[in-house]
Amino acid sequence: MSGVPASDSLMRELIREVLRELVREEVQRVVAELGPRASSAASSITSSTTSGRPTRIERGPLTERLVEQSRAAGEIRVARGVAITPLAKDRARALGVQIVREP
Repeated sequence: MSGVPASDSLMRELIREVLRELVREEVQRVVAELGPRASSAASSITSSTTSGRPTRIERGPLTERLVEQSRAAGEIRVARGVAITPLAKDRARALGVQIVREP
């Protein structure tokens, strides 16, 4: 039975690595799709992340990092055309941050 924990550990590490690679590929795809807009994503945040007011993302992808930075606001408003990464959705759910897509 001592082989089971090592096997579980190896399987978890393999799954983590596969997920990392999938996320990396998705981010590269989104950045390529957005082109020059992706590099200006940081300037697209229109409210303070610590003010308690909703954060608005106007362009570029909504990433896990932006969700964490916007945690205090409790809500992120996302403009039309903004890509939302799977990790951002998961992190928002875990932190209780609501993502609202604007029309």
